[in-house]
Parts: sequence; structure tokens; C-alpha cells
Amino acid sequence: MDRRKTRHGVLIAISAFACTGSAALAQWSTIAPNHVGNTNTGSVGVGVSTSAFMFGKLSVLGDGAGASAIWTRSLVTGGAGVYAESHQTGGTAVFGTAGQSTTGQAIGVWGISASPNGVGLVGQTSSPTGFTIGVYGQSTSASGYAAYFAGGRNYFQGNVGVGTTTPAVPLHVIGNISTTGLRTASTASAVNVTGGVSGNAPGLGVQGSTIAGGGATGAVISEVGANTNSVYDHAGTVGGGFANRAGEDDASLTDQRGATVSGGVSNWARGAFAFVGGGNTNTAGGLYSAIVGGFNNATILGQDYAVIMGGNANTAGSFAMVGGGQTNAATGQFSAIPGGSLNTAAGANSFAAGSQARALHARAFVWNGHTQQVDTSAIGQFVVNAPGGLFLGSTSSGAIAIGAGDFIATGTGASLTTGGVWANASDVALKENFRAVDPADVLARLDALPITRWNYRSEPGGVAHIGPTAQDFHAAFGVGNSDRTIGTVDAAGVTMAALQGLHALVKDKQREIDQLKADRAALEARLERLERLVADR
Repeated sequence: MDRRKTRHGVLIAISAFACTGSAALAQWSTIAPNHVGNTNTGSVGVGVSTSAFMFGKLSVLGDGAGASAIWTRSLVTGGAGVYAESHQTGGTAVFGTAGQSTTGQAIGVWGISASPNGVGLVGQTSSPTGFTIGVYGQSTSASGYAAYFAGGRNYFQGNVGVGTTTPAVPLHVIGNISTTGLRTASTASAVNVTGGVSGNAPGLGVQGSTIAGGGATGAVISEVGANTNSVYDHAGTVGGGFANRAGEDDASLTDQRGATVSGGVSNWARGAFAFVGGGNTNTAGGLYSAIVGGFNNATILGQDYAVIMGGNANTAGSFAMVGGGQTNAATGQFSAIPGGSLNTAAGANSFAAGSQARALHARAFVWNGHTQQVDTSAIGQFVVNAPGGLFLGSTSSGAIAIGAGDFIATGTGASLTTGGVWANASDVALKENFRAVDPADVLARLDALPITRWNYRSEPGGVAHIGPTAQDFHAAFGVGNSDRTIGTVDAAGVTMAALQGLHALVKDKQREIDQLKADRAALEARLERLERLVADR
């Protein structure tokens, strides 16, 4: 049979027909210019010798090595190598083209186009109802391909469904997804999302995990060899980095659930709902514990709500906090170390700062500015070791000035000297409303002031003091800002004024004594003269 051009521009070459005899050949006739038709109501087979291979009006069998059952080519603009239509408007399975591969690595349908605007394979369905398919491919062997797309670009218009025949979005997937950088796996009640290298994976049975990326299959940085990211408990998260773990690889999937490592290297969120932000070799070991970053930091395993902000080789226990620094250990419950180095807050509610400050007792506070270790010795101590001096108060200048002879300087002008003497502020520039006092009156008031021996209730009974009460002192002299305290400057001022009054009294008495002495001397002189007169008679 010669090649003839069909209505759709498809060139069909038929080299042999499975029919014999003049009666069969008579069924083929020219039905229009360049058109050949067959009015036979049966089927035509090419290379077919048995009805077992007759599947349609035209059945072609290619049984030679590399042979194609049907080979078509279109060389005209707008033509198609194979054009198949299905115009059935009802039913549930209407196919424009169906290709099937049943053995080995055979391909059910193969379309090739070499023209600039050509199409290797076209499938179209136009029925508004029913389960209509433009192109249907099926492979019944494990190694076959129902459809195979290789090279170039692939374009899909409309919604594409994987695992669903009713896609609602451009890509609608029911089931798991696995790509080079992203995998999803549905579980009974949640979805695991895994990105990064192929070795990143949730533990067996884990649900609701996320590994956003990262991982390494080789040495990427000097500290890390082949290390991947893992989630071992439900709802765990690893954001990225290398060799990071969320949860613990044990028999339970819930005891360390909800743990998170944002990134970094070799970090481990080991407690339930624990968090590691980043850094290197950090371990958050307790419930709701957190390490923001740094290197080689750890919250104590089994001790909860601990926080380490950063630094190096820091440790925190239950409800404790380390702000940073190096080799600090806040192991007491509710203890805190803001930073520094080699500090210890071992007592509950204790605080240590500086360097080598050790708050070993509950509710103790230690600040150490010395190069030598400083320890607390009792509960509730407030210890400040400041070799350069201590300033208390406020100042308007940028730098705090502590005098060379002062140990404690204050913003009020008072100070404690390095010799142990408390010096009150008494600068004339700090004073106003000067008025003279009557020393004799002050002396009289002081003379009337009750002075007793007593002890403070907070001190041991054997510790005694002598002096007035603040109420009596305030009633007598009316100085100071409270009737519950006696200012040292007021006590000294009263004493000085009383001494002046006493000195005036002494001077008056001395004048009287001097006068009496003079009078006595005069009397003695008169007596001596009288005695001589009597003796001369």
C-alpha cells in the first residue's frame, strides 16, 4: 500500500495486512482524493497471527528486537505524529490514547517531535462529564514507566494531582513526598517534614517532626565530619546546621517531645520542650530549658527551666540562669550569674558575679573584683570584694572618682577610709541656714538627757552599748530627719556645743577660783602683818 495523507495530516505506512484473498482486498477503496477507506466491520492486524493480539480495529505487533509496533512522523506545520480523540460523552473511562507496558523496561507510549513547534504526543478529552482522560499510561511491571519525561522542560496547565483524582491546587499531593532536598511523610496524626541531606531523618515512629535543612555527608567545616540532623521525639524541630539532635534516641517518643535546635553544630535539645538557638556543642538537658548560643554550654540533665544565654563552658540548674562568660555554674535553684568567669552560685536564690565569686549559701550575694577566690560563709550574706574601692550613690560625671584613702565613697560626700574611719560630709558648700547655738543651753539639755546602758535586740545579749534613745535625743535637741535615728554628725555637734558650754562654765569657775585665791592671798598677807605687829609689842 502506498503512503496516503489523511484528513489530520498523519502519514500512515502500511506494508502488510492480516487479510488474504481478493474479497478482503476489495474492502479497501479510494473514498476521496488522497483518502483510503475500509468498510469492513471487523479488525485489521499487522504482524498479528492470532486473535489474542487483536485489541481494536487496527492491531499492530512489533516482535523484532528494537522494532516499533507503530512508527509515525509528521513533517508539516501543525501536524502531529499521533492524533487520537475520544468523543464518547458518557461512561466512566473514555481514553483518547492508552499506552501500556507489560514486560521488562518497555514503554507504553513514546512520542518524539523534532520540529520547532511540534508535539511528540497529544492527548485531549472534551467530554464535560465522566472520568475522561486525554493520555493514559499504565505499567504493570515494577521496572516499567507508565509515563516518562526526560530532559528539557515539562509544562502542566491546570491542577496536577498525585494520589488524588480531584486536585484542588496547582500541585495537590495525597501521601508522602521525597525530593533531593525535601521529604514529607504522613503519619497517623501528623506529617514529618525533612529537608537537607538524605541522612537527615526523624526517628522510627516520630510524628510531627521538622528538619528544615542542613546536615553533612562529608567534612564541611573543621569541627564536623559526616554528621546529619535528627529528631527522636514527637514534635521536635531542627532548623539546620550539622550534627544537631532534638529529643533522645530511647524507647520513648514523648519524654523529650517538642525539643528544638535552630541551628549551629553538634547541639542537642535533650529535654522536653528544650531549646538551643545555635552555637557549638551545647546541650539543653531539662524540661523547658534553653541555651541561646555559645560553645560547650549545658543545662543539667533532669533539672528544668534553666537558661544559658551564651559564653563558653557554662552550666545551669533548675530555674537558674547564666548570662554568659566562661566556666560559670549556677547550680542552686533560682540562682543567677550574669557573666564573668569561674563564678559559682550554688545556694538557692543566690547571685555571683565578677571572677571566682562563689555564693555557696542560700540568698547570698557575691561580687568579686579581686584575682583571688571569694566565698560566702553564711546564709543571706552580701559580699563585695572591690580592691579599687566601692562607690554608693549617684553622680553627674561620667567617671566615678574614689579617693586614694577611701574604701567606700558615696555620692553624698561621706566615705569610709581604708583605715576604717567613717568620714561625714561637712563641706561648708553643702550647708545653709547657719544659726548660733547657746552652749550653756545645750549643756543643760545634755545634762538632762537620759543616758543608759542597753543592747540591740538583733544582737547577742552580751553586746552592750551606752547612749540615749533617738526619741529622747530628738525631743531634747530637735535635730535629724527622724526620731528613730541619731545622726553621728548631730551627736558630735551636740557634744561639741556642750563642751563649749562646759568650757565657759569652767572658765567662769576658774575666774572665781582665781579671785578666791587672790582674796586668800590678800588675807594671808594682812594676817602675816598683824602677826608681826603683835609679835613686836
